[in-house]
Amino acid sequence: MTDALIPHDGAFRWSDTGLVLQHQPSFEEWEALGCWLKAADKSMAWLIGDWFVLGGAVFGEAMAQALDPDEARDGQWSQATLEVYGWVCRRIPPERRRADLTFAHHQLVAALEPKEQTAWLERAALDPDGVWSIRELRGAMKASAGKPQGFWVLVSAADAQDAEWLTGNMLAAGRNAKVVEK
Repeated sequence: MTDALIPHDGAFRWSDTGLVLQHQPSFEEWEALGCWLKAADKSMAWLIGDWFVLGGAVFGEAMAQALDPDEARDGQWSQATLEVYGWVCRRIPPERRRADLTFAHHQLVAALEPKEQTAWLERAALDPDGVWSIRELRGAMKASAGKPQGFWVLVSAADAQDAEWLTGNMLAAGRNAKVVEK
């Protein structure tokens, strides 16, 4: 796992709408910021999920009160997103996570028992032909289980927010779900 500190050189700051130049950066400052941004982008779901889990464990009801549902409509995280990220983070602790795979790989195996999670994540990461895509991992898991493709249950949602909430709850329960606009 990459431990990346936020560059503290003062050449940059961020705003709600982008990067703001404080002074002309050196090439090294610019490059360090790029490395930090890549690490932050790759880790963001983990960071948010761990933050959510920590808040629940330490602050309980106070955390729930602090999460304003109106903020979800203003481009912030929806409750469903926080619950899914938190569920994956609770199911897969940091020592079992693989930096060479995406959060989505981990989400796919999160419903499994720890030993199975580790085995599937290792297979996906260490295949001689390269890292498996999410589709390849899902296909291998289904083929290994010998299970048929399964069934889809169609559920009508009142609006986009309702659809997101329903989907988030299904994902948090370890079920596949997707939204299709009619």
